[in-house]
Amino acid sequence: MEFEKNHKNTLTEDEKRMFDALRAVANFWWARFDNRVSLNWKVSLSLWGVLVGYIGIALNGRTAFPISGFSTVAVFVVGFLIAYVHYRYVMGSTKSHEIDRNMFNEYEQRYMEIIEHQHGEDVKKGIAKAKLKQTSITHWANNFFLLITIILVLIAIVLTIHMDKNASFKLCLSGMEGILT
Repeated sequence: MEFEKNHKNTLTEDEKRMFDALRAVANFWWARFDNRVSLNWKVSLSLWGVLVGYIGIALNGRTAFPISGFSTVAVFVVGFLIAYVHYRYVMGSTKSHEIDRNMFNEYEQRYMEIIEHQHGEDVKKGIAKAKLKQTSITHWANNFFLLITIILVLIAIVLTIHMDKNASFKLCLSGMEGILT
């Protein structure tokens, strides 16, 4: 932050060391958060790739298993398990995000107090302005991950049900042809 650079010069050596140590710890917590966000995207994109792959294969009318009532139930159960495991993963990640964000804020507040102690009221105004400029850390992405997963699972289930109905209809037609001839 530019604000920190302008006021760090007036600190004593001990205050500078404490400031740097607290800033390093705050950066550690921020890096943990940032790395986890990257991992969440990778896990979600991989999962979505598998679901889209199944949907693509199913749209082409080819599946690795015969379409029957069992396949519909199997896709429903597997889809539910995928959505549930992804939900648990995302919720655990959300809790970890909260911990990291709170720890980052705690250490950030401590190192800013060192500057505030040195400079008084005018620094409080600068800190408030700096806080307003920070982007708020929200968990909108986690809700987005779950929404996309649920939509893809539902598409896979509906597509399998549709294929099952078509397979059953074709099976009935072929049976009727045998009876009529």
